[in-house]
Amino acid sequence: MLRYWETEFDLLKRFQAPSKHHLYKKRDVELLLEIKRLLYTEGFTIEGARKKLKEAKKEEKDQLKLPLSEQKYKSALSETQRDLESLRRLLS
Repeated sequence: MLRYWETEFDLLKRFQAPSKHHLYKKRDVELLLEIKRLLYTEGFTIEGARKKLKEAKKEEKDQLKLPLSEQKYKSALSETQRDLESLRRLLS
């Protein structure tokens, strides 16, 4: 099953250890579990699961590209300043 899924899902990559064993990274194991969930629990076809995973990856990339709004940035900055001030007081 794993070898078949490797041919069907481009996101899935295994590598071969010097001992000639095929190994998966943690990210790949998580992806395998997600593929299994989509196929067996959600009832997706291979093509549907492939599209769903590509959409999820695209959304993830888009989230990383979004800049923080100025208000969120200022809020995060002031919270960090409060935390640092509390830490400084504790250390003195």
